[in-house]
Amino acid sequence: MDCHPERSGSQHYRETGSRRTCFSLLQLAIFLLALALPLSVPAQGCSLCRDTTAGSAPHVRQSLRRAILVLGLPAGGIFIGILVIAGKTRPPED
Repeated sequence: MDCHPERSGSQHYRETGSRRTCFSLLQLAIFLLALALPLSVPAQGCSLCRDTTAGSAPHVRQSLRRAILVLGLPAGGIFIGILVIAGKTRPPED
């Protein structure tokens, strides 16, 4: 696949969305690279949080883990939504 339509010499090739295809391939590569990163990322290590959970019962620790997901998933969804909208928004042609 040629990601350089200006080098192809074909006007039709340039107008078929090859830049969009290249951008999609770039997005896919970045996504796969992010998945390839280590899955176990250390927490921020807040001493108050660590001390609070260390002295808690196991069911309380499990509840705190679930609360992190409950709070993190909507925030992550909003972030991804903003990225998608920003990716679809195109500046006006000059």
